[in-house]
Amino acid sequence: MHAPARPIDDIVVHSVLNDGTAVCLRTIRPDDAGLLRAGIQKLSAESRYLRFFSPAPAMPDAVIERLVDVDGHDHIAWGAICTECEGEPAIGAVHAVRHKAGAGGDEMRVGEYSIAILDAFHGQGLARMMTAALLVDCLAEGLTTLDVNILSENHAALGLIKAMGGTRKEESRGVAEYVIDVAAALEAGVGRFNAESREELGLLDALAAERGQVACVALRINPDVDALTHAKISTGKAENKFGIALDPARAIFREATRWPALRIDGLHAHIGSQLLSLDPIREAMARVAVFAGELRASGTAL
Repeated sequence: MHAPARPIDDIVVHSVLNDGTAVCLRTIRPDDAGLLRAGIQKLSAESRYLRFFSPAPAMPDAVIERLVDVDGHDHIAWGAICTECEGEPAIGAVHAVRHKAGAGGDEMRVGEYSIAILDAFHGQGLARMMTAALLVDCLAEGLTTLDVNILSENHAALGLIKAMGGTRKEESRGVAEYVIDVAAALEAGVGRFNAESREELGLLDALAAERGQVACVALRINPDVDALTHAKISTGKAENKFGIALDPARAIFREATRWPALRIDGLHAHIGSQLLSLDPIREAMARVAVFAGELRASGTAL
C-alpha cells in the first residue's frame, strides 16, 4: 500500500552541476525500480563496494524493493536524473530511513543516511545538492538526526559528512560511524536555494518558517535565448520547461512579501550544454543583467 502523495512529491528541481550538466532532482517513487537497478549496474565495482559493502554487479530484488519502498516519512529518498543525457538516466540517489520505534512506542527522530552517485558525476557538487533536498525533507518529517556508516577507505563520503558537521562515534572493523545533526548540516551545506516555480517558493517558505529562519533564494530565469545546441539539451528558450520567464519573475519580486520566510535576492540562468559559441551565453547574461538592473532600480536588493 503506497503512502498518500505529499506536495513535495510533485516538485521537480532543475539545476546544473559544476560542469554545466543539466540535472533534475525529485523524490523517488515505487515505480523507479528499473531506474535504480540500471543505475546500480553502471556504478564501478569500487563504488558499489563503498556504497553496498559488496562489489556485486547487480543487487538482489529484495534490495531494490527496499530502495524504492519510499513513503516520504519513515523512508525519505531523492533521486537525480541527467536531463541532457540520452535516455535521461538516474545518476544518483540519497536515502534517510527512520529507525524503528523504541520500547515505549514513541516515534524515532533518528534515521540512517546513505548516498550513491555514478562515477562519471563525482566531484560535480551533486552529493551536496541531493543531500540538501533530503535534509529539508527530513526536517519537515521530524527526522532530526541521521546515523551514517561509512567504510574508512571511502574518503569522498567522509569528506562530505565532515563538511556537514558530522561527528564521529566509533570505528569497528573498518567501518566508521558518524552522526549528523540535520539542522546543523543544512545550515553548513546550503547558502542559497535555487527555485524556478511558485510551488517551490511556497514549499521553501513553509519549511523555513517552521524552523523560524529566513532562507535565501535565487530565481532561475529563462531569458528566451537559443543556445544553438541540440534541442534535447537546450534549456533557455521560452518554449523550454526550465526557468521563469521575465514577466512572471517580475511578478514574483513584486509579491515577495507573500513568502515572509524567504529572502529572494538572487538570479541565475542556464541555457543549455555543449555550446559551440559563447554568443548565446553573452546574450543571456546581458538580458539577466538588464533585469537585475531593473530590480535594483525598483529597490530590490540583490
